[in-house]
Amino acid sequence: MDRPNYIQYNSSNKDYARENRKNPTKAEKVIREKVLRKRQTWYLFLRQKMLWSFIVDFYCSKLFLAIEIDWSSHDDKYVYDVNRTDAINDLWIVVIRYTNEEVLWDIESLREDLIWKLKEREEYVKLYYE
Repeated sequence: MDRPNYIQYNSSNKDYARENRKNPTKAEKVIREKVLRKRQTWYLFLRQKMLWSFIVDFYCSKLFLAIEIDWSSHDDKYVYDVNRTDAINDLWIVVIRYTNEEVLWDIESLREDLIWKLKEREEYVKLYYE
């Protein structure tokens, strides 16, 4: 199966994604301001990006990479999150997950981890997607 050039989305989620962009969680604000700014990662990340029937917290189209911030409400949604990640992976997109606690209490370690993962993904994309 070839990588899609364009990922369609369910337009019924458009208003929900827009509302999420207007009202980010505290963790989403922190990771966006302290880690995901382009001058810090060298990549553009879109917030609350619609992909197929899902909305991901952050998405980088150049790397085919999504970042999800899981908070306590995800504790009882493990199976759903695994299935959702598998479906997104089927779109050739890698999903990186961090918890609210990692974002709010250990942003420096998270930054180091994410920069490392972005470099790995960049190399992978160069090898297999271009």
